[in-house]
Amino acid sequence: MWYKKSFRRNLIDMHIADSDDRFMSEFDPQVYADRMEMSKVDTAIVYASSCLGNCYWPTQTGHMHRGLKGRDILGETIKCLRNKNINTVVYFNIWSRWACLNHPEWQMRDGEGRGTLEYLWSPGRYGVCCPNSPYGGFVLKQIRELCLQYEFEGLWIDMIGWVPGICFCRHCRDRYMKDAGRDIPETVNWTDPQWVAFQRWRESCMAEFAGQITGTAKALKPGVSVAHQSAIWASGWHNGFSQAFLRQSDYLAGDFYCTWLTEHSFNCEALDRLTPDRPMEFMTSVHTGLDDHTTLKTTDLLAAQICTAIAHNAAFVFIDAIDPVGTIRADVYDRMGAMYDILKRYEPYLDSDALPLRDIAIYFNFESLIDMRQNGVPAAKVAASNPLMGVIANILRTLMDAHLPCTLITDKNLHELKQYQVVILPDIIVMDKREVDAFDDYVGNGGSLYVSKRTSLLNRDGSQNADFQLADVLGVSYRGETREAATYMSPTREGNGLFPACSSKYPLFISDPQVKISCSADASVLATLVLPYSDSGDPNNTAAAISNPPGIPTDLPALVMRNHGRGRVIYSAGHIEKMEHEEHRLVLTALLRRLLTRPLVATTDAPKAVELTVYEQPRNRRRIVNLLNFQKDLPNIPVEGIQVRLWLNGKKVRSVMTLPEQEPVSHTIDADHLLFAAPKLTTFIMFAVDFW
Repeated sequence: MWYKKSFRRNLIDMHIADSDDRFMSEFDPQVYADRMEMSKVDTAIVYASSCLGNCYWPTQTGHMHRGLKGRDILGETIKCLRNKNINTVVYFNIWSRWACLNHPEWQMRDGEGRGTLEYLWSPGRYGVCCPNSPYGGFVLKQIRELCLQYEFEGLWIDMIGWVPGICFCRHCRDRYMKDAGRDIPETVNWTDPQWVAFQRWRESCMAEFAGQITGTAKALKPGVSVAHQSAIWASGWHNGFSQAFLRQSDYLAGDFYCTWLTEHSFNCEALDRLTPDRPMEFMTSVHTGLDDHTTLKTTDLLAAQICTAIAHNAAFVFIDAIDPVGTIRADVYDRMGAMYDILKRYEPYLDSDALPLRDIAIYFNFESLIDMRQNGVPAAKVAASNPLMGVIANILRTLMDAHLPCTLITDKNLHELKQYQVVILPDIIVMDKREVDAFDDYVGNGGSLYVSKRTSLLNRDGSQNADFQLADVLGVSYRGETREAATYMSPTREGNGLFPACSSKYPLFISDPQVKISCSADASVLATLVLPYSDSGDPNNTAAAISNPPGIPTDLPALVMRNHGRGRVIYSAGHIEKMEHEEHRLVLTALLRRLLTRPLVATTDAPKAVELTVYEQPRNRRRIVNLLNFQKDLPNIPVEGIQVRLWLNGKKVRSVMTLPEQEPVSHTIDADHLLFAAPKLTTFIMFAVDFW
């Protein structure tokens, strides 16, 4: 497929209204293609429609942009791009203000019966239709038109998952009554199978709609690729996201507007493991934000973002925005040409099928991206809430700061568990038998787990278990939760070395309730639960006006370690991994290091702002080692003297060199490890380690 070899891509936002005859009147397809050539892209993602519902081709089913006066600028642009041998991907937006205005009965509706034109973001500016209404069929007709009329390599579907929460329109109500035989539940309750069944139905509707689009396109164009916008992968239950939805894409793509290393890496690692095929597509704006039409990012920031994509073996897309009259700013493409010169230098050494080498995996499933505190909230008033993803992001930052090679995985990756030394299960409250069996086998065969809080208490249908489904693996049993929201962990003699700054008098603070557990006789208790002098929820009984100091030691285990089969498990009754302070990060990394059973894939003494990634290219008998310097304040301060240590696992080194310069790097071999010093690192260095 075309996308396996494409790493330099572009998208020009064309969300232009047609309320003024001047709008889009000056659009020139040849200039568009010339700008792509100037910026040295290999793939252009070209608008067929916008979120306003205005189409850029003479559609027979929808509304053509009035400013074009019947011109088929989509067809003209595709022709100009193909003349330059630039891959063409057609962009289609699911949102449609035009459809909402002309067919108000198609709109998604909130619990008060309001359509999206009335309540979404800036009321009146945006509109979203429900795919369970006739709008779903309308979209498929437009997809058929595009596939029958034009030649293109791919189809890119935007905003499909950006739904504004639960839809209460009559089409959803009627379909749910038909499918489930009952009304939409009135109250959120993640331990009520009827509520959970409704959520599973929402997820199936979204996946079904995406599948209909993909199926329609591939039936008419068997070789075409389809990508559905996946930037909402971390948004939680509110958007109805699921693995079934992800399977409707050939590769995953998402636009992200963060400006710091951890969040970029967070998204790249996740989409790389979630994607059906590689490379995933990392997109970001060339402007400082989508709401700013004139201010460009600095070249230092753009270079760092492009190098982040390279370091994670991803394709990069820069997003520009067209002027309302249809003109395209030339200096953007001149600047991006210089930026893509950076990428082109490394492109010969990128391999979309390269294997990421990581030691630690953070596990989650979409069913656990819920908030148990919302139980009892009226469904018509519930807001988006997904605390788990913030915890996962914090874990990733902790591990990146410590240079512990890590990634994110889901139930899609259960067959890959043996690749990782340690898997982290951070309060993954929902699990099924397939997951439980996979983790049991993983630990039994020598893997290590770090597990916290309520992991595996709920089934995927919402039914609650009396004990953890993983109880036999963990060696602990569930006995409830503390009433107190401020709790502590006091290190035992066995756990003293893991808590360097803590003691029985000054235990480790946890800003959450802890789970009460009992543990098996073969488990080692590393810390016990300490409660505050008083319940933090009782304002009339406090020990201190502001804080909740520790005052009531208990014998309840708070941190437990045991062997299971050939592997090891640490269970934490509290969210150590949620805490953002350096002391908690040190405790978490000490716990994870205790679970390691072999050398790390790679280590470095680089500062926290430097990320180390390693990829295996079996066909080339090569490992690619990347060092990325992405500081919060740019331009980067160069870093010198970075030492890298790579575990060889019995491989014999033939050469080490920098890429693309192919300059030899002085190195030594020490006890099955390769050691070398990096040259001065400004933003990015790629190394090739070749083996005999």
